[in-house]
Amino acid sequence: MKQFLDRVFAVIQLEPLAYLEIKENKAPLTQAMFLLFLSSTATALGSVGGYVEKIPMAILTACAAWVAWGLLIYVLGALIFRKPETEVNLITVMRLVGFASAPGILKALAFIPAVSGIILFGTSIWILGTTTLATQQALSYKSFPRALGVTLAAWLGYQFLLFQI
Repeated sequence: MKQFLDRVFAVIQLEPLAYLEIKENKAPLTQAMFLLFLSSTATALGSVGGYVEKIPMAILTACAAWVAWGLLIYVLGALIFRKPETEVNLITVMRLVGFASAPGILKALAFIPAVSGIILFGTSIWILGTTTLATQQALSYKSFPRALGVTLAAWLGYQFLLFQI
């Protein structure tokens, strides 16, 4: 448990070595999924505004978003915008993107009306940062702007899919 919490805090603090450790350690896929569940639950609690019956659907939606964003990062980064040094598999991308959802735990505080907008916006930007670092490590990119481009393109692709459904 201590190792898991150490990883979570290192990811939240945007420490690149934490992402490298997660990439190289094959064990934490279940940890990444657990962290995603916590983040999804926190997002649901903060966003449903007291409508308890909406929480399960909000959790499922957040989990589906993780799968979609991870798949898009993989397809864009590992297949379309592949660099010669890129060596990655889908599980590695999903594991790193799952850990990158860690700041989403703070979205549970979004139920507070006075700060909900700030919390949702701030954590969304934070998750963009953690996901960009996750993308950079997962795809072995040396360039942060390239990782940011893939992350943003995947996010835009996810938004497009979301509005098509």
